[in-house]
Amino acid sequence: MKLLNISALSSNSGKTVTTSIILRLFRKSGYDITGFKGGGDFIDSQLLSIASESPKRNIDLFLMGEKGVNRRIAISKEEYGIVEGMMGYFDGIGITKKTSTYEIAKFLDINTILVYNPKGEMYSIIPKLRGFIEESKGRIKGIIFSKIKPQIYQMLKTMVEENLSIKVLGFLENYDDLVLPSEKLGLSIDSEKFTSSLDKILDRARETLDLDSIANLFVERNIINDLKDFDYRAKMGIVYDESMNFLYAENKFLFEKYFDVHYISPLRDKSIGDVEFLYIAGGYPEKYLEQLSLNKSLLKEIKDFSERGGLIYSENPIYLSKAMDFFPLVSIFDFETTMTERLQNFGLYYLKPIEDGEIFKEGMKIPVHEFHYSKETKDIEKYFILEKASNGKTRMASYRYKNTYLLYQHINFIGNLELLENIVNFLKEREKCI
Repeated sequence: MKLLNISALSSNSGKTVTTSIILRLFRKSGYDITGFKGGGDFIDSQLLSIASESPKRNIDLFLMGEKGVNRRIAISKEEYGIVEGMMGYFDGIGITKKTSTYEIAKFLDINTILVYNPKGEMYSIIPKLRGFIEESKGRIKGIIFSKIKPQIYQMLKTMVEENLSIKVLGFLENYDDLVLPSEKLGLSIDSEKFTSSLDKILDRARETLDLDSIANLFVERNIINDLKDFDYRAKMGIVYDESMNFLYAENKFLFEKYFDVHYISPLRDKSIGDVEFLYIAGGYPEKYLEQLSLNKSLLKEIKDFSERGGLIYSENPIYLSKAMDFFPLVSIFDFETTMTERLQNFGLYYLKPIEDGEIFKEGMKIPVHEFHYSKETKDIEKYFILEKASNGKTRMASYRYKNTYLLYQHINFIGNLELLENIVNFLKEREKCI
């Protein structure tokens, strides 16, 4: 696969819009191309997926590790890929650049284009860009100006190219009519509206971007797929639909590779069917509480499956709680949940079980991502220690009941195959005893 990185000096610089437009332009020009979102973000990866007409994908050195990043690239079938960075180019864990977009580009040994939004600046951009270029050890190969008017572009281009040994590859205007979801809307993305609004600006963007020079910055990377096979294939149900659609594409790929999967809509399906293992995706169940609550048959089946010792792995505390806003839910765990205006927990952590279980083993240290506005209304015993990656501070978090594991945190299995192997081995041994 031929790869290229697009990053920026900071968040809110126009990275996602720029990457989406470039992906769309290349796709429309006949390139077999896909987009990878750096970090654990679910929303931007969906936008890149729509723009490139390819499955959504993530790349993250923290959540996946180096082996997981290589696997992510290796299992992708497209000829070209663009990695959109997260935050600023050098922003990593805490106050370091560890696992930053720069570290991803360095590990993959690929070139970077910086998206820059000059806000009331002229020559001041020169020392800023010079610092980034020098710190990147020459990895930054081009600049694209974002959210600027055509009349000032040529001045900025001339100034940069006269003062820095780097090429300016074009600009994009401030496209206010581009339909983007707000953070609170999450994955409720109207793909037709987004695609339609994106296509309307492509002709103008094709004139203002130097696509030929951008194409020349892709670097070929041949990476071997080291995914192994397992000797048991269990029946797996994935609880997933528009109400619960936080599912990393990497996890979806692995589940379908290693299990006989069928998908269960918590809004419409009445039964979990004949399954050995249930995975319940995170998402925005709070937007569908009445419909979820009215599906009493499915709620009861999931509860009964848990009581029988069925294996459940869930990243959806709301759905497995007793209730939210007086709407009864699965009720495996003895607390209700409520939504708050403020973000409750956000960031990168290591998840460590306090004791051996069927799939989580004592001594494990699993990298996870946490981001949620909901919280429990009652404090019950927790099963994991959560260690903040940036400072080592710990707290108790998430739950276990029998063989049901409930996490507020998101795990990308492509860098944590040991956990997936534990699941397969547990189900294999259980089948032998039946």
